[in-house]
Amino acid sequence: IILDDGLQSKHIRKDLNFLIVDGKQRLGNKKLFPAGPLREPLNHCFKKCHAIILIDYQKEDFQKEHDSSIPIFLARKKILINKIKKNIFAFCGIGFPGNFFNSLTDRGFNLVHSQIFGDHHNYRKYEIERILKIAKSKHLDVVTTEKDYVRLEEEYKKIIKYTKVEIQFDNKDQLLSFILKTIN
Repeated sequence: IILDDGLQSKHIRKDLNFLIVDGKQRLGNKKLFPAGPLREPLNHCFKKCHAIILIDYQKEDFQKEHDSSIPIFLARKKILINKIKKNIFAFCGIGFPGNFFNSLTDRGFNLVHSQIFGDHHNYRKYEIERILKIAKSKHLDVVTTEKDYVRLEEEYKKIIKYTKVEIQFDNKDQLLSFILKTIN
């Protein structure tokens, strides 16, 4: 079983813990929730993690900021988008919406309109209808994340497009070897 956000759970026996750090978000202001994004002190986290995965983050930069002897694996985030017009209306209900919007503009899309909903938002018909009405009036494609797309009603899935995120590891074989060695 692979868990996302299961690191703090004390009720689950885990064989392998990874700290995953996005280079754009990094570790925020390094303060604990609610003052910052961390759920526990970093030194506690480093002690219970077997390795760190840095996504779009240079190993040397991380090591300058954090003193840790945990193995580090590097990865890159690749955004996959199929046949979308240049001018778009993008919406999402994820933890860091700026990452999604920036990934679209980085790929050359013109973000004419955007809408942010709360993380794990359950979309209501009137919300989606409003987005589609604005997009239609301005001849925009409507784009969301794959995570949001799966929460849409079927009738909207024919109209709204979504992006997929793929993580590409710099040394996948080395990571796999580490995992197998650690869990055996």
